[in-house]
Amino acid sequence: MRILFLDDNTNRHEYFEYAMLSNAKEHEVVHVYSAREAIDALINSERFDLVHLDHDLGSEPGNTGQEVAIFISTMPDQMMPLKIVIHSSNHVGAERMGAQLDSHSDVQIAPFNV
Repeated sequence: MRILFLDDNTNRHEYFEYAMLSNAKEHEVVHVYSAREAIDALINSERFDLVHLDHDLGSEPGNTGQEVAIFISTMPDQMMPLKIVIHSSNHVGAERMGAQLDSHSDVQIAPFNV
């Protein structure tokens, strides 16, 4: 499984590796920390099976998960991720991202805190 994990918090990346992937070494995980890195990975990689998105990515303008959600919503169907999980603890931001991706068949909002 190809997974893209977007979060600016290093602890969440480590938690994801430990809790979600400790028994599944065959997964390929691309770790990104900014909206630009996530969009670049989506452009320059094969289709992802799973994309995990956070909303709040620091204070730089345009660096939010919303920017990534907007980009994903414009992707051709054959490149769009198969499943998207919005794990942001920012409820308002997560809901906006979910609304942006409402035409995607498999979007889940599932916040977690580390």
